[in-house]
Amino acid sequence: MLDAIKELGEYVREKENLSETETFINVAKLKNTKKVLCIVLECSKSKILFKKVRMEDFDPYTKYIPETAYENLNIQTKGEYGGLGISIWILDKVLTVREVFHGTPAANVGILSGDRIIKIENESTKGITLDEAVAKLRGKPGTEVTITIDRESFPEPLEFTITRDIIKIPSVAFADIIKDKIGYIKLVRFAKDTSLELKKTIEKLESRGMKGLILDLRGNPGGLLQQASE
Repeated sequence: MLDAIKELGEYVREKENLSETETFINVAKLKNTKKVLCIVLECSKSKILFKKVRMEDFDPYTKYIPETAYENLNIQTKGEYGGLGISIWILDKVLTVREVFHGTPAANVGILSGDRIIKIENESTKGITLDEAVAKLRGKPGTEVTITIDRESFPEPLEFTITRDIIKIPSVAFADIIKDKIGYIKLVRFAKDTSLELKKTIEKLESRGMKGLILDLRGNPGGLLQQASE
């Protein structure tokens, strides 16, 4: 399939008289079919030039996913990434730690929920977007990143140098026996190891006497179809 896409991409490039160093996404209609194929050719500069994307040519269930969003989707479905182990958001126009995951590099050095990240690698985060912040904080495991924190209970900013590690994102957010031997599991995604994680969680609850189960999928955005079916 990939070879066919590359060959069609080369054909489109030649027809459009594009140079080899250009990157483009071109919507090309295939012969004898109404289906549309997006052709992506990568250039030496790794930049993407959106030549023409007509979403109306696709079926109603097709959605274009920008590069950054696609990378985040891959992280969600893989269930792991290289980073610090925090979730962040913009609160009152300030980059803020929303949650610190247990047992991660951020937790180990003492980062707390509510900490305001005012600098990353000595660069101010004023006006930074979430995508930009995530790109700066994530990285190859074993590498370091220095962040400066403004914490309400401290008069001076705090500086932390944190070594990135593989952060695993659990699919089971919560599991327990609630009452009358009824188990409750909150499942928040369908990643590559969700079925195995769910199976182990059910086994633990059964060992505690579980006779029935409530599987809460509210807020679950989906993920890998195979994992959902399993």
